[in-house]
Amino acid sequence: MNKQENRDKGFRLLRPLKKPMAMSLALLLGLTACGSTKDPAQAPSPLAGKEVLALAAPLEVHQHPEASGKYDDKLSEAYREFWNRLDKEVQESKFKDPLYRYTEKMNRILMSEGKDNVVYSPLNTYMCLSVLAEAAGSKTQEEILKALSLDSPETNRRNSRAMTEIFNYDDGLLHIQSANAVWMNEAVKARKEGLESINKDFRASLFQGKMGSPEMDKLLQNWLKENTGGLLDDQANEESLNPETVFALTSTLYFKGAWNEVFEKAMTKDETFHGVDGDQTLPFIHAERIDTIYQGKTFDALSLSFGGPARLWIIRPKDGDFDALIQSPDLTQLLSDPDNYPNQATCDVRMALPKLDLTNKFSLVEVMEKLGIREAFDSQKADFTGLLSPESPAYLTEASHATRFMMDEEGAKAAAYTIMKTEMAMEIPDKVYDFKADRPFLFVLTAFNESPLMVGRVNSLQ
Repeated sequence: MNKQENRDKGFRLLRPLKKPMAMSLALLLGLTACGSTKDPAQAPSPLAGKEVLALAAPLEVHQHPEASGKYDDKLSEAYREFWNRLDKEVQESKFKDPLYRYTEKMNRILMSEGKDNVVYSPLNTYMCLSVLAEAAGSKTQEEILKALSLDSPETNRRNSRAMTEIFNYDDGLLHIQSANAVWMNEAVKARKEGLESINKDFRASLFQGKMGSPEMDKLLQNWLKENTGGLLDDQANEESLNPETVFALTSTLYFKGAWNEVFEKAMTKDETFHGVDGDQTLPFIHAERIDTIYQGKTFDALSLSFGGPARLWIIRPKDGDFDALIQSPDLTQLLSDPDNYPNQATCDVRMALPKLDLTNKFSLVEVMEKLGIREAFDSQKADFTGLLSPESPAYLTEASHATRFMMDEEGAKAAAYTIMKTEMAMEIPDKVYDFKADRPFLFVLTAFNESPLMVGRVNSLQ
């Protein structure tokens, strides 16, 4: 079968796009684990007020011909043109390799042996760090770019433009939405060029106001909730901006997809999950069908396709050895290029998977330091002159990440957000004091041990 026949087959059967778009959600979204939610694109926006400087362009919807339940030649042709444009953008973009190298580093930090569930989003944290790199300068920027496996700010901008284009996708069957935002303290002078670049190249909304005020906190919470589909409302309601915050960065990710082949609810039944803390009884979804099993030295794996360019991998480590799994080159080979993975077989698969609803929130500070991002946290060395004027030195004080993943008989939903906050390296005044010498004044010129060299009284400038 040639490439065009493959693409036509993919269009008809709603299979994932060919590489690299068919990247694993288990890797890109970083979710090891469905309820109802509103779609961000359909919800009325609560973002308004004098604090709103600019909003990112809204998500463009391209309806899949089968999403409406009615076939239409014009709709089908328009969708095919969109699909081909997106496929071309995916093939030409260069973000995949650095994103995978970053993900490998993150997995080694976060996915080692332990008793707690771990849920995180490589894509979401990567995009927030990309914006942070644009806001930074000198060695601070170099450390962030190195952690992202990027060689220059220009590469970072180019990759971010591609990612925000590709990972904002809604055809009625599959919904993937990413968003960025910058939150500025009204008492701090920002570089106009820096804000414009972040708005343009990183598709970021811009906000500026009084940090710690009810208005700014409500805007922040509403923005997070609007862009995570209602999955992380409780976590978003806990977020706030301190009066000392110079600027904050937020990035979000939302995913909603239905399985290509749904699981029959009648086959769902309770089974035992043998967890590290003991056995648990919970609902498992079941199916028996012809599918593909992938095997490596340290794992076996199954992939479930959604109605669009996405899939979910379920990967079982052999002997429960997660360290060996994460270190395995076979894993990266499988997830980055499954079509050409050598050790795969088609067979009759009887699958039993637990229904999931996993939520996680944790600090990213230690993780970022392990990635080599250290100067950003140093009040004496941090450089954020990409966004701030030199007279407003700031350093990173907080970074946190929240995620949720849900899976049931019909499909999966996922959401994530990352928030990073900076404070001034010197104290920010509580209020702005206007000093305008527009009436008679005194001046004193001093030097060397404050010796007065000249004193004057200015009554008139004529």
